[in-house]
Amino acid sequence: MTAARNRGKSWERRCAELFGGQRLGATGLATPDVETPHLVIEAKRGYEASVRGAWIEQARKASRKYGKPWLVVHARKGSPLSTTTMDTRLALAMLDVIAEARRVIDVDHGVCHPDLLRALARLDEQPQ
Repeated sequence: MTAARNRGKSWERRCAELFGGQRLGATGLATPDVETPHLVIEAKRGYEASVRGAWIEQARKASRKYGKPWLVVHARKGSPLSTTTMDTRLALAMLDVIAEARRVIDVDHGVCHPDLLRALARLDEQPQ
């Protein structure tokens, strides 16, 4: 097995861990690299800087097959950073969920599940 293929599989396992999913591996057409309870993910590492249209189409096919929103998680070889590409509708829905969570916390004077508070705090820590 080549070093590039090993890096790719390692990145798929890491994405599965990060997103709370399972690496599916190469099991056929329209099968994502990672499946979570809520998403399908194409995990790409070591390729060029920009996301390829073919990766997005691959993710869209898996999305249709599995009935879940898609992500492409891309990291350049040698870089500690990764980029996530998603359908704009999913991004907007996520923003709505975040806004509603913040509204509920404000209304309840900060009383909510501690995991939600931690998740929102992580959003506030992210670089702009």
